Amino acid sequence: MRTVLTVMELSSEHAQLEIVNNDVNMYSISVSEFENYVEENKAYMKNWLARNAYFPPQFIFTTYREEQVDEELMQRQIDFEHMVKGSRKDNIYILEVCTREQLLYLIDQYYWLAAENETMLIADSKSVIQIKERFITKLYSYITMEAEVHKGNGFVIAVEHDGQGMQLVTTKHEWIGLKNLQKTLGDIHLEQWDTYYGL
Repeated sequence: MRTVLTVMELSSEHAQLEIVNNDVNMYSISVSEFENYVEENKAYMKNWLARNAYFPPQFIFTTYREEQVDEELMQRQIDFEHMVKGSRKDNIYILEVCTREQLLYLIDQYYWLAAENETMLIADSKSVIQIKERFITKLYSYITMEAEVHKGNGFVIAVEHDGQGMQLVTTKHEWIGLKNLQKTLGDIHLEQWDTYYGL
């Protein structure tokens, strides 16, 4: 049975992260018929990236279980940068992924964190993701992520909160508009294409 999808065009205020440049198109892509929305959205995201991502992409995620993650990444010989920011002591990992196998492993291993309201981003190597610490008081701060998507050929994928799909932010002309984006979606049934105006 083919995957059933809903695609929504987004404006910048509904993006999972702050977008610096204006020349982007944004979409929310989610599986709309499922038995387990987390597993089925994860599977679809892996399928989409395996067919469309170009290498080496950046892979950024946050987690509260840093000791296990350090060990897992070292065992897999995946190079990473680990930083801690914010008064919550957010553990942020920045990786450069060399192969499709590594990318699919990372999604399998850490998608569940994004489904628990952690952050997971995947971007082309030329887009710039800035991680900033913003202070509310001297003792309280939080992290934000800003993306400057590479002009003409860039993309950023963000897992939506609770793992209910993915957001695609892109400047790639071949992915913009219904007909072009459908070519990237694979063998699916497009149940709905609409514009999201917020709740």
